[in-house]
Amino acid sequence: MKSIFNYLITIVSMLLSYNSFSQQKVKKLVIKNKEIKYYHPKIKMGPNPKIEELNKDLKIFIQDNLGLLSDLTNYYDLSLNNPEINFPQFLDKIFKLWKDDSNSKKPTEEEIISILGASFGDYIIKNLNFEWKLLTDKDGTDIILKHKKYQVTLFPFNSVEKACKEEKMDFFEAIYLFTVNELSTNKNKLETN
Repeated sequence: MKSIFNYLITIVSMLLSYNSFSQQKVKKLVIKNKEIKYYHPKIKMGPNPKIEELNKDLKIFIQDNLGLLSDLTNYYDLSLNNPEINFPQFLDKIFKLWKDDSNSKKPTEEEIISILGASFGDYIIKNLNFEWKLLTDKDGTDIILKHKKYQVTLFPFNSVEKACKEEKMDFFEAIYLFTVNELSTNKNKLETN
């Protein structure tokens, strides 16, 4: 697993820089009788952000990391074969197992960011009509998800990286449910021009 990652991490480190976030107060959202507490981030993008298609190398990077999810689930003795699986909760479980893992041979932070970021992004694409894009602004470049119809942008790799640094847990499900709620309740405000 490590040899593939040396190549992939080199690509990612050259292409990614993380946009600045400022957090507002904690908000609460109730969906399906489940209360979710979250910080609603304001993404500070520079003037005239450039959004473009992913190049071939970045598409390969994402596909390779999607393929490595099964290695990661096997490492933590989990299975993806349950059709009833709540995938965001499943990713939260993997992340918690990784955080609690004291084994020196556990996956690196970069591996977790890459595998879980790609897997979460792929799930969002398949379920919420998003697509991968490359955003470049004054702060650098980031692989993002952009909704195909509405003005909604997500940062799956950045979200995992931020959770690693800030010791956050259960963030995949919170982001997913918040996004579903945003799309369903604010369609008029989110229309693209």
